[in-house]
Amino acid sequence: MVKVKEIMSTDVATVPPDMSVRELARFLDERGIGGAPVCDVSGKVLGVVTVSDLVRLAAEQRDPPDGLGEGTVEYPPEEVEDEGEEASWYYFMAGEAPELYGRTTANVLEEAFDQFTVRDIMTRAVFSVRPESTLEQLARFLLRARIHRALVMDRGKLVGIVTTFDVLRAVAGEVGSPATA
Repeated sequence: MVKVKEIMSTDVATVPPDMSVRELARFLDERGIGGAPVCDVSGKVLGVVTVSDLVRLAAEQRDPPDGLGEGTVEYPPEEVEDEGEEASWYYFMAGEAPELYGRTTANVLEEAFDQFTVRDIMTRAVFSVRPESTLEQLARFLLRARIHRALVMDRGKLVGIVTTFDVLRAVAGEVGSPATA
């Protein structure tokens, strides 16, 4: 039976709670990851921060466009072409954001992404599993918690991270080649 320790990534990218949201967006983008544990200087896990937290902040901070509710507003506007997954990061890299509704998303989010820190947007709950947990236990845990990653903790210490992709790799028979988290 496959165990978490066989499929987890041990090279875990962590972030400090005082990192700005702008720095976080770049950090996640550069590493090609969707989230990271938040740790203090002693290595204690304080929570987790994900791309979903960035999206939630952007949604909360962005003012609705002028005229919303009057007539029909199509999103995305015609002049903004969908450039695939990379386009979504433009909203977090304020200086590179496309213009929407006569003003740039950058103007709207720039202050928020410099003003807020990881501590402000992170999830303080720590969803964790043990290295000895089975693949079945892990899959059930991820489903019940409705999450895509779990920290792997051993005696209170962060030893790895496991994601839904790691579960899929294991089910596909690709155990032993975990991706970076």
